[in-house]
Amino acid sequence: MTTQLDIQISKIKPHPNNVRRDAIADEEMVASVREKGVLQPVAVVPNGATYLLIAGHRRVDAAKKAKLKDVPAIVHDHLDTPESQIEAMLVENGRRSDLTPVEEARAYEQLTLLGLDEKEISKRTGRSVATVKQRLQLRRLSDQAEQALHGAQISLVDAGHMIELEEHPELLEEVAQTIGTDDFNHALRRAVDVAGTLAEHERLRDEYRALGLPEVKRPKNGWDYMRGPRELYNDHDRDKADAWYVGIPGDASYAGKPRLIQTKVTQPKKTAEEEKRAAEYAALEAKRRDEQKEVHLAQQMRIEHVAEMAPGLKVPKPLMAHLRVAAAELLADQDAASIEQIIAATGLPLERIKNDEYPNRRIAAQVHALPGPQALTVLLCCLGSVATRALSTGYSSTLTEATCTNITAYWASFETSEYPLPKVDKKARDNHLDRVARTLADLEKDAE
Repeated sequence: MTTQLDIQISKIKPHPNNVRRDAIADEEMVASVREKGVLQPVAVVPNGATYLLIAGHRRVDAAKKAKLKDVPAIVHDHLDTPESQIEAMLVENGRRSDLTPVEEARAYEQLTLLGLDEKEISKRTGRSVATVKQRLQLRRLSDQAEQALHGAQISLVDAGHMIELEEHPELLEEVAQTIGTDDFNHALRRAVDVAGTLAEHERLRDEYRALGLPEVKRPKNGWDYMRGPRELYNDHDRDKADAWYVGIPGDASYAGKPRLIQTKVTQPKKTAEEEKRAAEYAALEAKRRDEQKEVHLAQQMRIEHVAEMAPGLKVPKPLMAHLRVAAAELLADQDAASIEQIIAATGLPLERIKNDEYPNRRIAAQVHALPGPQALTVLLCCLGSVATRALSTGYSSTLTEATCTNITAYWASFETSEYPLPKVDKKARDNHLDRVARTLADLEKDAE
């Protein structure tokens, strides 16, 4: 049974199971109610000497702000149980699409707590069972995500993806931190992709365990493809697998894709000729490493030598700007090892960014900020790091009398500076001067 009458606003109380989260009237609605009054009755149910509001929360709020004393209302006496009142709130608000998905989810949850199942809720509200289930799942969202959905910052599809990420709290937290920013969509897509990859990895692990294959640890330097356990990359080799491993943590496959391996690998024994070639190759490699150490040591000595000479040099002020640019560019073009050597030799507050791409442009910016004398030290140390052959002024494939003179003068300068040439530089000097002597002899013959 229903009755329509005017009820004092002071006697209308909010329903304890109100499905509406936002029942605030805006200024436009308040102005309309102040001018015309409440034209559409609100819905209430008796509650002793007062009434509980079923529908019309914003109209009542607007009436209060417009300082009205009463509002027209329809009293539903037959709604005498909590579930019937919640059902009425859902139907009344749902007709006008007033409820957000979050408000629907809260209302459906209240109905389930009162004993109704999803099919019964669907029957009473006119919503499909699938919609009821989907709304109930929204209650699994965090408070932050729920508020974002209620405020239309994220969509229902986004909310569904965030529910799927419940098994990955770290990924879900990364996404939650981007809610309300331009990075949200990208973060959510990435998290969903990572979760899918991790799920695929788990499926592979279950598959390999079901085949009875044991899990083994990957050695630090990987597998020896020719003589030891080797990874199987092709599906047609799966029957050869007798174990599996987790993969390489931190690679592009996130936590490391589980991979099949073959531990029993038989290879034909090396012939005497193959063993001889392998021994020769090993000897050449050892010699190459020793020579590289000598080159490295010679380079370090040159850098330290020029660093000691730099404080005594004078450079005209107009050239300081050009010198600083040259020092910055030359240092940026060095490899990582040379940059570290130069920093150590100069003793200046320079820092090579470990993960910066080559050339190291960030350290170039640091050199640009140095005073002129310090930039000169950097420039000289960079020159000292260059190979001796490149330092030989005028050295080219075809020598002229002038270039021969320059090369001779270059090596003579080491004698006057009392710089002790290391072994590798002495070898380069002897080769250069020998070539200069032969070139000058040829030039003398041509002149005759």
